[in-house]
Order: sequence, then structure tokens, then C-alpha cells
Amino acid sequence: MGSDHDEPLDPRLRDAIATLRDSAPVEDLWPEIAPHLAPRHPAGTLLLRWPAAIAAGLIIAAASVGGTLLIQRDTKTVPVGSVASATAAAPGNALAAFTPADAALQQAIQELELLVGKTEAALDAETREGIMQSLTALDQAIADAATQQRAMPEDPRIARYLSSALQKKLGVLRAVTQRTVVRT
Repeated sequence: MGSDHDEPLDPRLRDAIATLRDSAPVEDLWPEIAPHLAPRHPAGTLLLRWPAAIAAGLIIAAASVGGTLLIQRDTKTVPVGSVASATAAAPGNALAAFTPADAALQQAIQELELLVGKTEAALDAETREGIMQSLTALDQAIADAATQQRAMPEDPRIARYLSSALQKKLGVLRAVTQRTVVRT
């Protein structure tokens, strides 16, 4: 039953071990070590990637616009010659949605256009004309992107451009509605 522990220690090693003493370190190293041991994300943290976060934001935006429109629902029609009627009839708008996110953007845009049509009387003629020009330019960009998307459906740059143009139009319409909504 011989093992390595039964053999006697070399006298020099035994003398060296006898001289060793426990002592406190010169400086505390724990503050530098602890961050490397901690988990990167605390338990229960929900991590969203950019596409999921953008999709969630679009869904929230569409739901809030839809809820607002349901609350403010009115039976009036959009006046001819208005900002909303000018953009609602733009070429390519009905065909521009190629993804669920684009479809949600299209829906939100249509709902805001109706609201703008009902509230644009609060704008002066010069402002209304400027808004119409901006929305017409955005509609043309959306129509161009939709045409390119149909020609090259696998090109991600075109899809991003289409989504970007839709988001810009939604932003313009939101800004107009925020400034013109009549408080009841």
C-alpha cells in the first residue's frame, strides 16, 4: 500500500515549506476580478435584437394610431384637394407593402391620412402646400421603391429603402396630426 505520501520529503523542500508564512496581499485584487466573474446580463433580462425591436415598435405604433383613430372616429369624408386626398391617391401606395412591417406602416399611414384630412383646416394655406409637396415627394419615392421591389424582390437594399420611405411619410403625418388634432 505504498503511495507517494508515504515517502519522506526531501530535507531541502521540507525546510523551504517551513519558512513559508501566510500574509495579506499588498493590494486588494477583487475589484478587478469580480466584473469578469459576473454574468453579462442579470437573470431575467430580456434581450431584443434590432429587427425584433423595430417590429415591436411598429406594432405598438400601429396599435396606438388605430386606437386613437377608433376613439376619434368621425363619419366625415376627406375633402377633395386636401393633403390626405393628395397622398391617398398617389401611385404605388396600395402596392408598396411587401412585408408585414410594411403592411403595418401602410395601415398606419392610411389611418393618419384620414385624420390629417379631418384636421388640416387648422393649417394655413402655405403650410398645407408645403406638407402636400413633402408628401407627394415621399409618395413618389415609395412608388419608385415599390416598382424596384417588384423588379428585384430579393434585394435587401430596396426593401430597406421602401421601409425607410414609408417611415418618413409616417413621421410627417404624425407631426402634422400632433399639431392639428383638435382637443375635445
